[in-house]
Amino acid sequence: MKTFALKNSPTQNSVQEHTPIHDLEAYLKQKRRQQTFKLLKRAFEGGVLSIIVVLTFSIISGR
Repeated sequence: MKTFALKNSPTQNSVQEHTPIHDLEAYLKQKRRQQTFKLLKRAFEGGVLSIIVVLTFSIISGR
């Protein structure tokens, strides 16, 4: 029987099992789609944050 310390050791938790990739082309297409979506999401969030900052300071300055 393993002790609690051995069951929850960092070396045991860092091992990740993965599903084998059967269709590399479809995998790469999905990965590119996810990267594009992530980039667009970050750009949108950055734009919204910029607008909020500009509006906040324009309201504070009273112009």
